[in-house]
Amino acid sequence: MVKQGEAPYRTNDPFQSIYAVRAGSFKTVLMHRDGCEQVTGFHFAGDSLGLDGVCSSRHSCDAIAMEASNAWIIPFNLPEAMCREI
Repeated sequence: MVKQGEAPYRTNDPFQSIYAVRAGSFKTVLMHRDGCEQVTGFHFAGDSLGLDGVCSSRHSCDAIAMEASNAWIIPFNLPEAMCREI
């Protein structure tokens, strides 16, 4: 569970997991140096979060719950290992 206004990850956090939104909604945002917030996406039930960190091993944005939300945490090493096997 993620409470409204909380973030499962923030910009520059190490990338370790992807998140599957089960209920509620999230917005992804970039914070500019002047403090302005740029919304880069909205994510609802069935969407995934966190893929922005795959290439750089760090998240490039904040993911913020817009309401009380629920997301599954999927450690990235699990699907990565499954892909290698297949």
